[in-house]
Amino acid sequence: MVQNAPEPIGAPLATPDLMALIEAVPSIRAVKEETAPNPQRVGALVQAAGPRLQGVIGGLGGIYLFNELARGATGTMPACQFADVMVRILALVDAGDDAAAREVFRALQPALVLERLYGMTFMKACLQRRGVPMGRVTRMIEPPLDAFDEAELDAVWADLAPHFTVGA
Repeated sequence: MVQNAPEPIGAPLATPDLMALIEAVPSIRAVKEETAPNPQRVGALVQAAGPRLQGVIGGLGGIYLFNELARGATGTMPACQFADVMVRILALVDAGDDAAAREVFRALQPALVLERLYGMTFMKACLQRRGVPMGRVTRMIEPPLDAFDEAELDAVWADLAPHFTVGA
């Protein structure tokens, strides 16, 4: 799998360059596309690769999930704090219940927005709330959640918690 990530973590490739890499390395079977505009990039890669790839998936916590699925994405790769919620959404999509999938996604969306803002600090705070024993120290310099952020997370959590299938 190739993760096509933007700077500062990655060095994003344009779709033609990504296709050249895929053709040059036959063992590449999937791509996680995280370069803006993500849904359009997913669609372009799905069209360019055709059956050459087993899957093109979105990233960024799944924030663009439905737009990416409509363009041929085979899934998404979110951070782990809400993986069970994303599995539930994708199971509903697979069952043909788009309305229910979007209802769960609407509960998840504010958390994904906070994740984009605070990154690993937010992810660790969520994992702690879900019972995973860990500190909040991160490798990257990211702002800590202050009292207002924690209050916002409380509000978001109240809507999201009913959709958890693992932990609290």
